[in-house]
Amino acid sequence: MQTVEAREELLSRARSISPDEFEVLCSLVLGRTLRTTELSVTPRSQDGGIDIEGRLSYDWFAADYGVQVKRYAEENTVGSDRVHRLAGALLSNNYHLGTFITTSSYTKPAVAASNQLPV
Repeated sequence: MQTVEAREELLSRARSISPDEFEVLCSLVLGRTLRTTELSVTPRSQDGGIDIEGRLSYDWFAADYGVQVKRYAEENTVGSDRVHRLAGALLSNNYHLGTFITTSSYTKPAVAASNQLPV
């Protein structure tokens, strides 16, 4: 399978599961790819804009982080308003850093905002 075909297949499968299942999937991927401790999916109704939280832990560095996860259709892009909301949630919950994961794409203003904020 070619890279583009594999990417499309993964996106199709990710979009076919529920938003809750997508959050769990993202937490599993983060747990396998980062040196994460205390990783958890936050309760949906009271997440304060943070869907996954964890702690990165290296010998020389440790940081609490928050993740916003959106299982969107391809045409439903992530705008700068969402990036700003995530930055506010990170600040108000005392996270050191964060990221936004989506099955869609980001608008140019969203990318510009993420380059200026701790997202």
